[in-house]
Amino acid sequence: METSLEGLRPRKYQDEVCEEAKNGNVIAALDTGSGKTYIAVMLIRHMLLSSNKLVVFLVPSVSLSKQQRDFIRSQLPEGVRTLQLSGDQDMRDREYWVNKLKNECDVLVLTGLSSHLAFYPSSCNGYSQLRYS
Repeated sequence: METSLEGLRPRKYQDEVCEEAKNGNVIAALDTGSGKTYIAVMLIRHMLLSSNKLVVFLVPSVSLSKQQRDFIRSQLPEGVRTLQLSGDQDMRDREYWVNKLKNECDVLVLTGLSSHLAFYPSSCNGYSQLRYS
């Protein structure tokens, strides 16, 4: 069983989904309030411990991006840097955002619109692509 996060203990099905997700793509089709975000946090923690890559958490709305960012922050160790992009930031300064993502971010929570602006800029006038390696 995964160690508890901030006093929460995963249910058996949450552990099972998380373990499956560690090995491949998983769609967690669970009811509202069943702990999908908690499963994601367990997986994010695992990913942060096993690699130094940026973790991206995609959400459908601005309000949900803020809610998820706050929950993720509350459940991860101090020092994990979480950034939320929701489409209201000016993404035109490519150097600024690449630097911010490379040096100041471990977990990126973003909406579909902001991911579109950041990673598919050709359809957005004047916006620079943020891909980096």
